[in-house]
Amino acid sequence: ARRNICSVPMYQAKQDTTEMMSRDYGSRRESGGPAVLDRPVTEKKTSSVVQEEEKMNSGEWKVRIYNDGMNTREHVALSLVKVTGISETAAYDTMMQAHNHGIAVVGRWIYQTAEEYYKNLKNQGIVCDIIPVEEE
Repeated sequence: ARRNICSVPMYQAKQDTTEMMSRDYGSRRESGGPAVLDRPVTEKKTSSVVQEEEKMNSGEWKVRIYNDGMNTREHVALSLVKVTGISETAAYDTMMQAHNHGIAVVGRWIYQTAEEYYKNLKNQGIVCDIIPVEEE
């Protein structure tokens, strides 16, 4: 005759195991049905991120300076040399263009370079902006 080694009847052991699994592992079982897994969350790029990436990869950008009543001509020319590395002559000519006409293009660069020059010129107190080069 076979003897049951376990002191708990078989149907009771199965029920206890099921309860333990659902309690310990946090599965969402409803009345003995299959466990439900949540769908993984994926992040989609927002339209502003996509537009920013397109902007950065869209060719050349102009850095422009404006004439203002606060900065001396010498400060503007020296800042152009210091920030962009253009020659003193080119910096002087650019500064004079802005002084006489109110605006001057410092140069054309890829977006990352133009943005860096723009930020550094702003930090020097120069009134400037950055715009995309129009296809000519």
